[in-house]
Amino acid sequence: PTPTPTQTPTPTPTQAPMPPADAAELLLIRIPIDRCFDVQWSPPGHPVLDAWLLDVPYGDRQSGDRNGYYAFAKDADGGMMIFVRKSTDGSIVRVFERVEVEVISDEVLLFNGEPALDIPGGGYGTLIKAPSITAGNADGSWATQSYEDSEVSMEEWLLKHFGDENATPAPSP
Repeated sequence: PTPTPTQTPTPTPTQAPMPPADAAELLLIRIPIDRCFDVQWSPPGHPVLDAWLLDVPYGDRQSGDRNGYYAFAKDADGGMMIFVRKSTDGSIVRVFERVEVEVISDEVLLFNGEPALDIPGGGYGTLIKAPSITAGNADGSWATQSYEDSEVSMEEWLLKHFGDENATPAPSP
């Protein structure tokens, strides 16, 4: 008999204790909760990104008490980036298992969480506002360029704007 294909369930955020020591480490960054949002946007998002209806990042909506800060980690192989929230109690909430940067500027970085062709816009559009602009969920328009054309990596951008040299590295989720 022919096996029935199964669908991979959509990941949901999970709160978990710190993972085993062989996992990758969190990047030394702290993104305040009031600087990161799920957004509606019009692809391709460059040369101008228009973003509206800024809300809690899609993969973090099931969390009752959102506190702490957002961060990124590389998977155990050091390749794919994982988007997480580190709570004030030290627990890690996995928000997105995979991210794909779409556009970048000195003011904003927009990535798709859980990139997929069957999701409008190619994934869950998530905007990070740099400290050079006002925090909060106000809509906005920013001059941007495609990530492919950028000379700045995602990690460089994150460290420049949210680097935390005082943070102690912790294993990633």
